Amino acid sequence: MADRQFRLRLRVHGIAHRPAPRRRAQKRLRLAPRHPAHVRRRPPAHHRRGARPYPSHPRAGPAQRVATLGRHRSRPGHGAVAKPPHRSGRHVARHPYLRGPHPVGDRRRAHRLRAGGVPRPDRRRHPRRRRPRLTVDKATVDLYERRGLEWAARRRPVRRAHARSFAKRVLAGAPRLDLGCGAGRYTAELGSPVVGLDAAAAMLGRCRNEVPGALLVQGDLEALPFGAQRFGGAWANMSYLHVPSVRLPLALADLHRVLAVGAPIDVQVLHGDYEGSALPQDDVGGRFFASWRPDPLLEVFTGAGFEVQACQVEEDVVRVRAERLRTLADVVGPGMSLLFVGLNPSLYAADAGVGFARPGNRFWPAALTAGIVTRDRDAFHALRHHRVGMTDLVKRATAGADELSATEYEQGLHRVERLVRWLQPATVCMVGLAGWRAVVDRAATPGLQRRTLGDRPVYVMPSTSGANAHARMDDLVGHLRAAAELAILA
Repeated sequence: MADRQFRLRLRVHGIAHRPAPRRRAQKRLRLAPRHPAHVRRRPPAHHRRGARPYPSHPRAGPAQRVATLGRHRSRPGHGAVAKPPHRSGRHVARHPYLRGPHPVGDRRRAHRLRAGGVPRPDRRRHPRRRRPRLTVDKATVDLYERRGLEWAARRRPVRRAHARSFAKRVLAGAPRLDLGCGAGRYTAELGSPVVGLDAAAAMLGRCRNEVPGALLVQGDLEALPFGAQRFGGAWANMSYLHVPSVRLPLALADLHRVLAVGAPIDVQVLHGDYEGSALPQDDVGGRFFASWRPDPLLEVFTGAGFEVQACQVEEDVVRVRAERLRTLADVVGPGMSLLFVGLNPSLYAADAGVGFARPGNRFWPAALTAGIVTRDRDAFHALRHHRVGMTDLVKRATAGADELSATEYEQGLHRVERLVRWLQPATVCMVGLAGWRAVVDRAATPGLQRRTLGDRPVYVMPSTSGANAHARMDDLVGHLRAAAELAILA
């Protein structure tokens, strides 16, 4: 009665009431039963509707399965066909996984089928990785696009001898990387095969004319578009000076990732204390520069997993020659909420390229449960998306912690303290009591410590190694959550 009065009122106001059409239930895609070949017969016409019958299909075989739509099933003794959405049956396409035809209208859902007709899960087992956002200074790149060729024409290649010397140290048979290749002043001297990377397309065009055989890539120094351990050496002439100083550790960690163990690097940056976009001796104007002193630069390369062989000042340039070690690089940056400090990398973790990588280690499962990170065994994602950094007390990778000496612990603690004082994370979390007890407090217990590092609070938690049977998974999750709460309070 109430519904009838409602419709009458709508008619008085000139509004036609039409009930919403019912949505048809989405038809499910399922498999028809498979029948032996000797009982298959041609299905009736009302089952076919233009689709090729199953036994006479040119690609039909004795083990073939065909998907059927809706509740349509073949009768006993009849082959199964895909029921098309149109009566004409013209819109029939091949399915990439199944051998039989499937209707075009249901192609998107049919693509979820695996070979054999098992539906794919809605959620991917491995989520698609998004490319990181470019962090290169856009104003500097625009200047190189507009005036870079004029600037390159006024510069003479004065380090050709250094480039030839570097080419002799590149790992045999491996490609070498020219980072910030520009107009290709030194690319030809580095040997072959060589890959040149630059952020400015105009500079890459000139480099193509100078070195036709080089492979050129437009990309960012802080997000190298290459796989792990692909190169046998890297040359960077006055390119990392455009990276802000607090972001250089992460850029070098990415360089460490793409280099093979033992690969040499030769890096030149500007010497001094200036950082900004108004360098007095900049003849172009507006470019960003970050200059360095040798001692801080040496520590950054050491933390990035390189063995520095020489770090010397040559006129207005600091030149670093180093070698990629079998260890882990510091994944750190500005604005960290938590900085995890492990004892030292294991050989397994050094080869995997991520800390706590061994399957029996419970750090990443506990961190995922605690909500600190959202991606398993991905330190770069943890820093960029959750402000969680990672370093080690001792950089040398070993098979076991018993191979470390007290001197290495003490030197490593001083290095970590200088790193914390520089980048100022909210909280430092030491993973494992052994290192803290060996250097700071022999009677230390898990929890907040009295001593600070770089004026930042320190939380010590038990080791997450599978060999530490005393610490349960729930306890590790609780310690990680306590460290995260301390970071919020700090």
